[in-house]
Amino acid sequence: MDKKIVVTGIGMQSCLGSSVDEYWDSLLEGKSGIRTITQVSSTDFPCKVSGEVQNFEPGNWMNPKEAKRMGRFSQLAVAAAKDAIEQSNFLGNVEKEVAKEEKALTSNNSSYRRSLRKDKK
Repeated sequence: MDKKIVVTGIGMQSCLGSSVDEYWDSLLEGKSGIRTITQVSSTDFPCKVSGEVQNFEPGNWMNPKEAKRMGRFSQLAVAAAKDAIEQSNFLGNVEKEVAKEEKALTSNNSSYRRSLRKDKK
């Protein structure tokens, strides 16, 4: 198999933390993210504990209107993906490339305009 995968960033929303650092520290400290279920009524459930993601506010990661249209699992996935993209600095690299292209276009455009002015004389 010739295909290679490169991990450039990691995002995390879990019962052990809402960032990679929080998650990793919790693991190293041997913490458990399993707690009594609080986000839904567990009255009819045989199990009363779960690994819920605590203190997650979707509006911190996306437009609140968009968040209302998504299931919680999708909101968590979007938040983790945004963290991974930020950690990878992918958008920063894209912005640098766009800036280079804009510079090239601007300088080429200026050269083109100067050449047009010379042609008119």
